[in-house]
Amino acid sequence: MTGHQAGIWHAGILAKYLATEALANATAGAAWSHVVVDQDVNDAGGLPAPTADLRRVTLRLAPPPRPHRVTAHQPASSRAGPVAATIHPAVAARVERIRSLVADTASSPDLPSQLEAMVRHLCEPLLSLPPGIRATRLAATEGFQSLVRAMLDEPRRCVEGYNAAVAATPRARLAPLRLHAGRVELPLWRIDPDAGTRHAVFSDEAGDIPAERLAPRALLLSAFMRLFVCDLFIHGTGGGLYDRATDAWLAEWRPDWRPCPGAVVSATLTLPLAGHDAVPSPQVVARARWEAHAARHDPARLGDAAAASERAALLERVREAKASGGDVREAYGRLHALLADVRGRHQRTLDALDARAASLAEAGGAAGVVHDRTWPFALHARESLDALQASIRREIERTHSALSSVPLADRRA
Repeated sequence: MTGHQAGIWHAGILAKYLATEALANATAGAAWSHVVVDQDVNDAGGLPAPTADLRRVTLRLAPPPRPHRVTAHQPASSRAGPVAATIHPAVAARVERIRSLVADTASSPDLPSQLEAMVRHLCEPLLSLPPGIRATRLAATEGFQSLVRAMLDEPRRCVEGYNAAVAATPRARLAPLRLHAGRVELPLWRIDPDAGTRHAVFSDEAGDIPAERLAPRALLLSAFMRLFVCDLFIHGTGGGLYDRATDAWLAEWRPDWRPCPGAVVSATLTLPLAGHDAVPSPQVVARARWEAHAARHDPARLGDAAAASERAALLERVREAKASGGDVREAYGRLHALLADVRGRHQRTLDALDARAASLAEAGGAAGVVHDRTWPFALHARESLDALQASIRREIERTHSALSSVPLADRRA
C-alpha cells in the first residue's frame, strides 16, 4: 500500500507509487493499492506552474475549497480556470494537457474521484493506478470500529501515549491532542454531512457519532492501514516521519499490536527551465549569507589566527563566569572590543563577503522556481519520468537480490 492526498502529485510522490507497483510485480502473489487521504483540507484543485519570467503561479483545476471543507465533499469541476500568466514554454503544452482533462472527467462523482481519474490518465502507461481506498469510508469497517472501541475503553491512556509520541517526534510537526476538564480529544475527525467540514472528536461523544461521519487523523490512518490492510506501507518523507510517531504511540499504548513494516521512497526531479545552470540554488544563497554573517563574529573565518585564539579564551572566561555565578560583563566587554577591532582591520574582506551574498541573492531570486522539486509530475518530460521509473526498478531488483541470501526469519525482521 501507499497513499496521498488527492491532487496532481509531484515526482517525489509519484516515486512511491511507482515503487509500490514495482514491488508488487516483483513479489510472487502480491497486489497493491493506495489510500486517498480525502479527509484532508488541502487545495487539491490547485495546479502550480512556472512562468516564462521564472515566477510561480497556481492555476485552477477546481475552485478553492471553503475553509475546513474536506476534499471528499468538494464537487467535481466542470472546467479549468483561466491562465492569467505566460506559462514557461518548457511546460506550456503539458499544462494545457492537464487542463483539458478537467472537462473530460467532469462527470466524476466528486473532486477526489475526478483527480484520481486525471492522474490515472496522466500516469499511463508509466503506472497502472488501481482504484483508491477512500479514507473517509474506512470508519464503517469492523477493523476501524475495533480501533474506536479500544480508544473508548481507555481514552486517557491512549491519548497520553499519543501525545508522548508526538512530543518525541518534533520534526513531524504533529499537534498534541487535548486533555482537559475530564474530556479527551481522540485522533478522529467528525465530518459534517451538510457543510463537509471536519471537527474534533472527544471521547464522551464519539459513541454517539454515526460511523459514516468519522474519519481518521494521520497517525490513526497509518495505524489502521498497517494493522488491517497491508503487509507493507510505503510513505514519502513526510509520512515516514509521521510513522515514527505512529510506532512510538502504539508501542506505548498497545504494545501487543503488531503493525506491518513501513518504508520510505522519494525522489527529486527539477524542470529544465531556461537558465537552470546559471541560477544559484537556495542552499548556495543561504550559505553565502551565513558566511558573511559568521565572518563578523569569528576571526578564524578571516584568517586572523591571533584574534581567533583570543576570542576562544574570552568565550571560555564567559562560560566559567556563568558556571560559577560570577560577573561576565568584563569578559563580554573585551570580546565585543576585540570583534570591533577585527572588523575594522578586515573591513574589505567583510564588504566582499556581503557583496557576494547580495549578488547571489539577486541572481537567485528565481532559485525557488528553478530548483523546485515539487512541480506536478505531469509537467516533466516523459524521458525524465521513464528514467525515474528505471532507477526505482533497479533499486528494487538490487534489494530483492540482496534479500534472497538472507534467512526468512531475518528477512521478516
